[in-house]
Amino acid sequence: MPKGKARDKKKTDRSKILIVLIALCLVISEACGIPIISAPLRSFTHHYPGCNFFTVLRGYYNGIYTNNILTRMYQRKCRVISNDKDNFQLWDTPEGRYWMPASNKQSCWASIYLAEMNRKIYTSGNQTIGPGDIVIDCGAHVGFFVRAALKAGAGLVVAIEIAPDNLTCLKRNLSAEISSGKVIIYEKGVWIEMITWISILTMITRELTALSQKGIDQSKLR
Repeated sequence: MPKGKARDKKKTDRSKILIVLIALCLVISEACGIPIISAPLRSFTHHYPGCNFFTVLRGYYNGIYTNNILTRMYQRKCRVISNDKDNFQLWDTPEGRYWMPASNKQSCWASIYLAEMNRKIYTSGNQTIGPGDIVIDCGAHVGFFVRAALKAGAGLVVAIEIAPDNLTCLKRNLSAEISSGKVIIYEKGVWIEMITWISILTMITRELTALSQKGIDQSKLR
């Protein structure tokens, strides 16, 4: 084979190997949650205001940071310190102690929720919590966000939760705040049906009316 053709063949073989390696790296990165391919595809196919390539990439990064780094950190620092006869566990966490339903998955959920609170995913941009604000937590679970909102200065948190075990833990975790009137628990579920939203809004309106009579500013509702 002439030398020129041999060199061309070597270059072609190297190019093919390089393409295969790049493709393999892209597949591995996607499998590991690094969206080199899917981020631009999502930014072009999902035409939401402000949803560009960098927004999508940042969202993936935040998800990786929360799910992998922060969550694992909290998993190492959370531990059960007590069990009771009603099948509830008291967890000691970096953010305080929480009663939770006894379950093999609760340690995972606790670390995920705490990681989300650490990143303040519900209070970004213009959605912040200031002193005296009234916050409505739809699906309050056992009170992770309720505590975070109170810590941020909320004057009142309306916690909506329907699951019986979660309600038991919610009341235990926030007993002092409930007694002081800083937390109101609404034992209902939040759903898309209009009748559910009407009942929730009716309750909230009733509570806010009572608060306005006490001199609390309703404009601080969040």
